[in-house]
Amino acid sequence: MDLRDLATLVAIAENGSLEAAARTLHVTASAVSQRLAKLEDSFGDLLIIREQPTRLTMSGEALLRTARQIDLLLHEARQQVGQVTETGMITVAVHHDSLAAWFVPAMIMFQAETNRMLEILAVDHTRTRSLLRAGSVAAAISSDPDPLPGCEVDPIGVLRYWAVSSPDKAISAQEGTLPVIFFEKEDTPTSAALSRKTNSPLSAVRCYIPSVADIEAAVMHGAGWAVLPEPLIADKLAKGGLVALDDEPALEISLFLHSWRSESRAIKSLRNAIQQAFSAAAKR
Repeated sequence: MDLRDLATLVAIAENGSLEAAARTLHVTASAVSQRLAKLEDSFGDLLIIREQPTRLTMSGEALLRTARQIDLLLHEARQQVGQVTETGMITVAVHHDSLAAWFVPAMIMFQAETNRMLEILAVDHTRTRSLLRAGSVAAAISSDPDPLPGCEVDPIGVLRYWAVSSPDKAISAQEGTLPVIFFEKEDTPTSAALSRKTNSPLSAVRCYIPSVADIEAAVMHGAGWAVLPEPLIADKLAKGGLVALDDEPALEISLFLHSWRSESRAIKSLRNAIQQAFSAAAKR
């Protein structure tokens, strides 16, 4: 299996067509087609569904993950012998709440240790793992504990969510007269809080703000109540800037780190940085 052919598969996956991959690789579309055919013949299966845009088959996704891991290991080997000095990029799927509440210190720690940059794809925690399966990311934070082929799973910890309001709006929130702020229509933590609030009508007025930080700001200003991750609001709860509407968390989600099963130093550093950052946030 030729490394050049693997690079061609990566280019097709990233660009969505054989023609765009050819432009990226500075070769003809015919050359890309020949390399792909050679790779499929070597692998013994169809790798790309030739639509617009192209789609990877399950075999294509599996080989793409391997291709990206090989590229990462080769890059690190070239760095060790002084052939390259550029930092390179690692892509990680992180759900919005973790990104707002505790993930940024992990990113800073990782970048300081490895001199590599992280590219963050922010999606719902139930969808991050699918990006890893497709080979789009090297790691994903998910609520699903089941491992993917060729990947490792490490428990991160339990992320707790609290229903909160500003102190002067707590009674209105309890009575159901204060709007509830959702991140999106499929907002699991907020829906869970609504379903357990027996003294608040399920038909409470809803509004949507697609930013965790902006939801926090809106709640602080009394625009509504919301369900937010504990690490983000722990200081404000302790100092009285926000109040909890219930005695117990609205929801608890167990988080898991899914990542390539790889000997890459960068992947190992990423796992360590994520564990340390979450542990530090949980202690606040």
